Amino acid sequence: MQRVSSNLTLFLLLFFPVFSLTILSAFTIAVWSYRFDYYGALSGPVLRIGVLIFLGLMLAVFYLTVWRLKRVELDEQFFYVTNYFRHVRYPYHQVNQIKITDWGLFRTIRISLKSPGSFGRHIVFLPSGRVLEDFAASRPELASKLAPSNRSQ
Repeated sequence: MQRVSSNLTLFLLLFFPVFSLTILSAFTIAVWSYRFDYYGALSGPVLRIGVLIFLGLMLAVFYLTVWRLKRVELDEQFFYVTNYFRHVRYPYHQVNQIKITDWGLFRTIRISLKSPGSFGRHIVFLPSGRVLEDFAASRPELASKLAPSNRSQ
């Protein structure tokens, strides 16, 4: 098996959200526990509601972005997907399309499946350098699944 997802996946999927949400939740509990009328120049109710809204927004951002990332490994017959709690094996004939999106600082790869699997119809991961391109070059049937907008890259 050859890992094609970045080592940064573990940090972004588990460590960063857990530590940041723990600190933000502790701060939210502290602000709601101490009933001060003012926190510096801010009134108590405004700060309490603002911190609670910010916590909700951070949860939504993590849910919509980093918690969707998966770790992907490839071999000759299957690709393996994990979220570090569950591991699933998919055959290559299940792949409908592979889309590469460039976000400027990083790229994501979205594998669309023909039918929904354990992780849904789409699997998103951060690629690790040129590993995926090297593997796709050795497997032309995967290269044919690339989205039309990605073929020029």
